[in-house]
Amino acid sequence: MTTQERRAAVLAAIQDSAQPISAKTLAKQYEVSRQTIVGDIALLRAQGANVIATVSGYYIQTVQQRQQYYRGQVVCQHTPAKTRAELLAIVKNGGRVVDVTVDHPLYGELTGQLGIATLTDVNQFMQKIKANPQQRLLATLTNGVHLHTMECASEQDFERILAALSELGVRYEK
Repeated sequence: MTTQERRAAVLAAIQDSAQPISAKTLAKQYEVSRQTIVGDIALLRAQGANVIATVSGYYIQTVQQRQQYYRGQVVCQHTPAKTRAELLAIVKNGGRVVDVTVDHPLYGELTGQLGIATLTDVNQFMQKIKANPQQRLLATLTNGVHLHTMECASEQDFERILAALSELGVRYEK
C-alpha cells in the first residue's frame, strides 16, 4: 500500500466509523507508527478533510450533525484539581465539551479539541492527564481561565449546565 493509498484508507475508515477511532488503532490496522497516523491526519486536514481529533480518537462531524445541537460557550476558571468535576458537571447535564480555548499572551488564541460527551470520555481524559504528568492543561497557561465550546440538545440544557458550573464554583463570573 502506498502512502497516498494509506491516507485514503485512513480517511475512509474515519468516515465510515460510528465512533471515534484512535491513532493507535489506525496505526495497528495499517502497520505503521502512531506518529505516522498523526502526520497522515495533519496532511489530510491540510487537504481540506474535516477530521476532528478528540480524547477518544478521530471523527468527522458533518454540517448536518452540527446543526442538530444547541451550541454555546462558557468561561471557566479553576485549578487542575477541579477538571474532573467540571467535565462531569457538563456531561451529566447533557452536554458535550467540544473544545477548550485559552488566550495565551504570546500566541494568542489556542484551542484544543476535546469531544468529551460521556463518562467514559471523562475517565479517558483524566487517565491521560494522570499518565502524562509532564503535560499540562491549556488552562494552566492562563491562571486557570479557559473557554469551553459545548453542544447540547437545547438552550434549556445549556442553561442547566451553566447553573451546575456556577454551583461548582468553576464558572468565571467576575
